[in-house]
Amino acid sequence: LMVENKLGWKKYFAVYILSGICGGLLSIIFHEINYSIGASGAILGLFGAFLALLLNNLFEKNASRAMLVSTLLVCALMLLNGLRGNTDNWAHVGGITSGFLICFVLITDKIGQVVIKPQLRFATAITVVIVFSATVLIFTPNYEPKKFFALEKAFKKNSEDYAGVYSISTRLPIEERLRRVDDYGVKVWARNKQIVKQMNALKLNEEHSLIRSYYEKITNKTLAFTKLLYLEAADDVPQYRVKLDTTMAQINRLKEEANNNSNRHWGY
Repeated sequence: LMVENKLGWKKYFAVYILSGICGGLLSIIFHEINYSIGASGAILGLFGAFLALLLNNLFEKNASRAMLVSTLLVCALMLLNGLRGNTDNWAHVGGITSGFLICFVLITDKIGQVVIKPQLRFATAITVVIVFSATVLIFTPNYEPKKFFALEKAFKKNSEDYAGVYSISTRLPIEERLRRVDDYGVKVWARNKQIVKQMNALKLNEEHSLIRSYYEKITNKTLAFTKLLYLEAADDVPQYRVKLDTTMAQINRLKEEANNNSNRHWGY
């Protein structure tokens, strides 16, 4: 209410809307996958506007000092609370910063001896938001997480089929064992190799690039492992056992390293 009383409803509305837009845009830069919905950025924009009013001595001096300290404290607590997670803190930062700047522009009616008309102040505030919006669009990385997740889902589905390799009985005829190793092993990981190839064509952030790198390494090793299994079944002799054990140890090391460096569920 104090902000609206000092600004008037038009400026108040402009601060609310424009700071909400700026808060949302700043959020986009730092949230590559999920976007938030809410008015908290705009509300923090009003806090920023209140700070601008206080610093421009638009309230009684003694009261301004007390309100400035309390408002700064409240803003700091809200931003600190946002660090706990499940809160779009970047929208808050963008809102409070833009609210301060937009309000400052709107209440500055004179620079030196030059009087600035209200229409020019509104135009300047809108121009600031447009420039900020253009900057966000230019510098926001165009990552492709949705395509990556779709490919990852297919990768994991293929990997589930690989479990069939472990249930192949040595009592089966050689032809049947070869068919099953080929179907549940070689072909599965050949498909995953193609999926990884498609992943490599995507523009991904650092986290997803790390995951893609893991999938590529695990695919190459597991494909080599299943080909050795096929050769062992074809020759029906244990001469490939040392290579199989060595390759499996390498696969397990890859999975262990990945699990140590991530909270994600790895493996297949």
